Amino acid sequence: MRGLRFCLLLAPLWISPASAADVTFSGTLTGICALALSTPGTLGLTAGGVVSSTAGLPAVLSILSIGTNTLTVNPPVWVSTPGGYTAGTEVAEVAYSGLSGLGIANQAFTSSVTTRSISTLPLSLLTMNAQISNSLGFAAGAYQMKVVVTCS
Repeated sequence: MRGLRFCLLLAPLWISPASAADVTFSGTLTGICALALSTPGTLGLTAGGVVSSTAGLPAVLSILSIGTNTLTVNPPVWVSTPGGYTAGTEVAEVAYSGLSGLGIANQAFTSSVTTRSISTLPLSLLTMNAQISNSLGFAAGAYQMKVVVTCS
């Protein structure tokens, strides 16, 4: 009987009218720009005699931006060349295009440093190609070049 009386005392709590509660969220976003190499590029020799990723595979760079940032893309430089390579007149060029929200337009091959202003964007991909031509041609062997990309 005591148990029944206790339950009867608590019953009004179970059948009371609905109540509301505010659930708040807060946070501070700091301006960042993060770059990560998703896919490294590979090089090959084009029919025109240029060492290029267009004869291999392009590289893919992942970009995440919060706030307004500047993306700077430099032309490629050699990291390593084979022992028999002789540099003549070289032209180093980079090209890229944005995907998945990276509305920075397509950049045709250029030997100049390029900059683009980017705003907040979700994780986006930048597909890049690099090439270097040499007036003296290329010796057989392993070649490696790099393109420096910064976001600040």
